[in-house]
Amino acid sequence: MVHSFHTWAIFLVIFGLAAHSFGVEFDEMNFKKLTPEERIAFAVSCLQTREQLIEDFSYDLVLRSHGVAPNRVLPIWSEEHYSMFRSSDKYLFHCQELSSDGKIKRDFTQSWDGKEQRGTSVAGHSGGPSGTIRGSPSNNPQELRYNLLLGYRIKANFTTVPVTLSQWLQLPEKHRNSIEVEFDHSEADPFLLIHVTEGTYLHDRVWLDPSRGYMPVRYEYKSTDEKGAAVNWERLKSHEAKKIGEVWIPMKATLETGTDKEWDEVTFEVKRFILDKPTPDQLNVRFDIGMKIMDAVRMQAYKIQLDGSKKFEDMYNSDTGKIVSATQQVSNETAAKAATQPATTPAGK
Repeated sequence: MVHSFHTWAIFLVIFGLAAHSFGVEFDEMNFKKLTPEERIAFAVSCLQTREQLIEDFSYDLVLRSHGVAPNRVLPIWSEEHYSMFRSSDKYLFHCQELSSDGKIKRDFTQSWDGKEQRGTSVAGHSGGPSGTIRGSPSNNPQELRYNLLLGYRIKANFTTVPVTLSQWLQLPEKHRNSIEVEFDHSEADPFLLIHVTEGTYLHDRVWLDPSRGYMPVRYEYKSTDEKGAAVNWERLKSHEAKKIGEVWIPMKATLETGTDKEWDEVTFEVKRFILDKPTPDQLNVRFDIGMKIMDAVRMQAYKIQLDGSKKFEDMYNSDTGKIVSATQQVSNETAAKAATQPATTPAGK
């Protein structure tokens, strides 16, 4: 659908269409002359430029749930605190969820180093603190909708691979009916509107603000029935933004999800946002003494002892339907360590 984005980026800068981050004012008249494919290429190029500016960051934010509208039982019934550290493809994600009485319901941390996901959970379940190691990244960063406004993560239909907004627009056409990029004057500030139709009745819309370096300011998802009536929807909107360095960052936003009869509302408020490369320690999940660890990559289950060693326990392998004994795990680990040791040459040889 979209070809040679860098070629189009050069063409569009010359054509006078680039974002403010390119140092050129947006030219709506020239935009209207572009073909549908050129408009998509332009949107992708603008989003890629923005994404390059936020490859390294960290933030703290508070998410507050305001209950079911229009008949809310409580003004605020839960609160979640999130922290995120990102360095290119690596990240650390932390969540602490509080109940209405201020007690901790959940407290977990997850990291991705490009090969393995490490996670810990210290509250919200029985059995005490625990840890996990998996071979694929968590989907929690894209479940947190604030990351969509950053353009960093979007929950895309028909794919489980984490994608940025620009990558989302470049997904294969297989499940898509259309992608349209238009200029929207329905609000006081003119926005670039991207409308993606997926499957038969799924609609995604993203609004980008040319005056703020094409920051995503609004997102809507809607599934409809065969008559076009909304079955359920999701509405995300930025209400306050701040320019940090060369890029605009959403600082306050609301998210509504539900149907036209009732819907949930949550608010996001960013308390800290830094554009800087996190340290290795900030990207690392540490397994503490006493934690029970489930390693799905190496097929190990163990508890970390006072001296830092592992006490192996039997574990169930869901792929084979068999139990991997603690004895077998010790044998496997011993063999793996031996395989990494350099070969030695006998004396006198």
